[in-house]
Order: sequence, then C-alpha cells, then structure tokens
Amino acid sequence: MNKNKISHIFSIFFVIVILFFFTSIAVTYILNHYGLYNQTEQDLTYADEDSNAAQTNGMWLEKYPFSGKYTFYQEESSAKGDENKDTDDSSDNAYLSFCEGIKSKVEYYATDLLVGRIKFVEANAFFNKLIGMKLITGTDSVAVMNNGYLTYEAYEVDTENAAESVKWFNDTLREKGIDFLYVQCPSKENKYDCQLPVGMSDRNNSNADSLLDKLNATDVKTLDLRPLLNAESEGYYSYFFKTDHHWKPEAGVWASGKIADAINSFFGSNIDTSIGNIDNYNVKVYEDYCFGSQGKKVSLSFADPEDISLITPKEKTDFTVSYCEGEEKNGDFSETMINSSVFDKIDYYNTSTYSAYAYGIQAVKSITNNNVKNGERVLLIGDSFSLVVVPYLAMGIEHLDALDLRCFDGSVMAYIDEYKPDKVIVCYNPSMITSDVSLSSVYNFQ
Repeated sequence: MNKNKISHIFSIFFVIVILFFFTSIAVTYILNHYGLYNQTEQDLTYADEDSNAAQTNGMWLEKYPFSGKYTFYQEESSAKGDENKDTDDSSDNAYLSFCEGIKSKVEYYATDLLVGRIKFVEANAFFNKLIGMKLITGTDSVAVMNNGYLTYEAYEVDTENAAESVKWFNDTLREKGIDFLYVQCPSKENKYDCQLPVGMSDRNNSNADSLLDKLNATDVKTLDLRPLLNAESEGYYSYFFKTDHHWKPEAGVWASGKIADAINSFFGSNIDTSIGNIDNYNVKVYEDYCFGSQGKKVSLSFADPEDISLITPKEKTDFTVSYCEGEEKNGDFSETMINSSVFDKIDYYNTSTYSAYAYGIQAVKSITNNNVKNGERVLLIGDSFSLVVVPYLAMGIEHLDALDLRCFDGSVMAYIDEYKPDKVIVCYNPSMITSDVSLSSVYNFQ
C-alpha cells in the first residue's frame, strides 16, 4: 500500500470523525433546545449536591435587602464613571459579552452534552489508572492520595479579608447581645498525617491555620475540629468518603456533639451533648450506594462505589421543618430530615446519596424540635459539610435555622434581625476560605 493511499484513508477517517463530532453537537443542540434531550451523563462534570449551590433567583434579596445600617464591604457602583465612558467602550463590552456567550455555549455542547462523553472520560481514567498516575488529567485536578482516597487540588488563599469580615460579624452580633462561634470543619486531608502525593502541598489546612491564627488573635470564639477528629480512635480518614470530598454522616453525628459541647462551654448553655453519641442512633448501611463528586470525575473505570449510612435516632422525635421552597414537613426525624427517595435506586453519575441529609443544599432551613424546650435559638451558617451536622445538632436545640450563603443572596443581618437568634455559628470546611468578601461571597455577613 503506497503512502498516498494511506494518507487518503487517514484523511477520510479524520473527516468522518470531525463530521460525527459536529453532527453530534448540532443534534444535541436541537434536541436540548426543544427539551427532548435527556442524556444521563450530562452532569458528570460536577454531578453532586454542590453543583447548583450558587444558583439564586433574587427572592431572598427582595425579602432581606441590604441596607446602610450594617456596612463591612461596599460594592463599587456600576454607574461610577459612566459619564466618562464613550459609546465605543459600550460597544466593545457588548461585543465581548456576545463572544463569551457563544464560547460558553460551544464549550457546553462540545463537552457536557457530547454524545458518548462518559465513554471518553472512562477511557481516559482507565489509562491513568493503568500507568499509576496520582493526578488525574482532565478532571479538575483530582489527586489520588497515598492511602487511595481521592481529593481535589487546593490553592493558597490570602485570609486577611475573611478574618476581618468574621471579626466584624462577631463585633456586630455582640452589640446585639448575640453570641458567636466560628467552627473550622476539617478537610479531607489530615493535617497531622498528610497522604498527598509527592509534589502536592496541603493548602486546605495551611489556609485554615492562617485564618484561625488571625481569629484567635482577636476575641472571636473558635472551635477547630481537626485536632479533635485526629484524636479519635477510629482514625481520621475513616470519617471521610474515599470518592467524595465530604465527611460521612457518622462524622456529622460526632461533630454535633463537639459543637454542642463548645456552645455549653463558651456561652453557659445546657445542650444535651449525647446527641453526638453514635450509640443513640440506628445505623442502616446502604452498600455500594455512594459514588462521590471525585469518583464521578474519574468515573467508574477508576474508582469503586462505597457504602453510606442512614443514621436515625433511637428515641421518639417530633420536628417541624420549613425548607426554602415553602414546604413544611411535620413528623419524626426520618420524615423531616431525610430525603429517603434518594435511596430508591442507584444512579452513580446523576445522584448524590449524601444530599439525602437535610434535603440537600438549600438557601434556608428552619427547624423546630418539638420535644426540646431549652429556649435555644441558633442560626448556623454553613456549607455542604453542614448537611450531616444540622439534623443531629437540631436534636438538642429548640429552634435551629440554617443558611447557605452560596444560594442565599439576601442580607444576613436582615435575616438575623427578623429571626432574632441568641447564638450564631459559622461552620465552614477549609475549601470555602476565600479572599473575596464582596456581597456575593460566603464570607460577607452584612
């Protein structure tokens, strides 16, 4: 076979591949536009409970607007300097905006909605596993730790702004007679037993150390759960999923007891700390039901599903819970705190079993424990780590509200003025730490 014939064959093959690629994009665009496309792996890029966390619709901003009464960070006016802008600048901005929109759509249809995309991801992950790679390419830097656990690569953050914002929040609440506690949840990487591969630095823990050092130099009350978890006999990593960035529900039970103990110690409360004792709960294990965010990114060809526990109190319970959609649930713990439908079937790429707890990420949750009459009225501002903490902390608190500032776009202080808590807790894992304190930041508490 001569060279010209070989080149001709490769050219035809290349043209066929290109035609298939663009035809797939065109077909999926048309079907998606008319709501007829339902590809099961389309959310693979981040198919877990955090994927919609930043989506807001302005309803909370309308109900809890910002005001000049509480000011830590002032957004620059978008109108500032408008009089100096000419029409050319406006046209340039409109053109750039248009180009960015086209670019985003092309990327979406060429990646997330590409027909058979999951097969390409699995093939890539299998090759990485075959050659023993510790940093999986094409997956937003998912790293394989020395103990086999998956994790994300983290980056160094300047914590000065976040520390100043927390201090401002603490001082503002004190003026209102409200107690404040900052809780540092652990990251998946153990500060005292680093299992990261060679060449990777433990930025999550160094960022948390930096923030806590600044807070502890002030009068802000803090609780660092990392050394406490490391001291547990079961072992630090046993409290985390191998394929997910979250800790397990067992860790949520444990953390609720530690937080209750800190509230009692710092503020003279009398919350029942036995809420953190796993012996007081029924534990039902769903084998191979959990495939976490990191597992989804490297696919089933690289990582295996794992077990997840459904933990419910042994004692009789009675809760009234309002979720942000306006739905109110009344009944026992299982009915009001657990979305059991998540366990109805296994769908590794499109379901997060972790999000069954507290009905997943929502802007606002309001919980009343009808069996507890201790007068405690607590507001917890947290992230997805709090999903497995809030239900068990509510076991010892009469009224507990929870906010997630990734979806709550209103004023925290306006919410506090209405809810009137006697204690406020900020409970974040290290990956949440940021230098951004703008109004849309999780570290802006105005």
